[in-house]
Amino acid sequence: EDQKLVDWMRGRFQGYLDFANTFAPSSGDLFWSKALRVGRLNLRIVGLNTALLSHDDLDKGKLQLGLGQIEKTLGQREDELVILLTHHPLDWLRDAEDVSPKLRGRAHVHLHGHVHMQESAAHRAGGGSDWLRICAGAVHPDEKERDGRPIGHGYSFGAVGIDSDRLFVDVFPRRWSEKRDDFRIDSENTMRVGHSTRHELQAPRPADVHPPQQRNATEAPEGGRVFDEDLEALIAEIDTETNRRRSGVETFVRSLANKFQ
Repeated sequence: EDQKLVDWMRGRFQGYLDFANTFAPSSGDLFWSKALRVGRLNLRIVGLNTALLSHDDLDKGKLQLGLGQIEKTLGQREDELVILLTHHPLDWLRDAEDVSPKLRGRAHVHLHGHVHMQESAAHRAGGGSDWLRICAGAVHPDEKERDGRPIGHGYSFGAVGIDSDRLFVDVFPRRWSEKRDDFRIDSENTMRVGHSTRHELQAPRPADVHPPQQRNATEAPEGGRVFDEDLEALIAEIDTETNRRRSGVETFVRSLANKFQ
């Protein structure tokens, strides 16, 4: 009986699962967990499905995650940085009071979307565990649209870093500028100095992270970051590529519109 229900749910998501399997095979199921070694860090990415019972725009308070997804994907390893992915924020779930404490006790960072105003906020859950919540921006209008353009149109990306005594996450938010016709630093969601917001995490402890690898004398020191690349150059490349792709899509759409006029 349970398998019939799972098969029915999988059938509802078949189009998305086919896409996910071509994009990232490890995420091509209703929910999943993937362990990785990234530089000096043990990383676990967990994808939970908050849309199993989704139906329409009035879903808030009617969705359910269930404890089964959590028990099958989230472990208790102290030397892992656990990043949780969901589509909906937890306050959209009717079983939020049951699942929230378990998620906050096992995951360090929660990435979600659905609501259209991007932000990042750090919380200290019961027992002193860290809980960093990052809400993505929107790329399409909602009921608050103005002249067909979405309010808060944007996106964000982040970087994990390590220094001698702490682990941290830098979040780099971007917001669409109508005047400049491109994406710009979202100053409302960054620190007063710089173009990101930094959130320090107490767990996993840097002592649990693998030590830096020995480098030759001619190689540059690691400098503590998980990413070896020049972060400033990487940010500039992402911004440039994002705006280039947006321009390409707009050109293509305009060409189609002209053909069908």
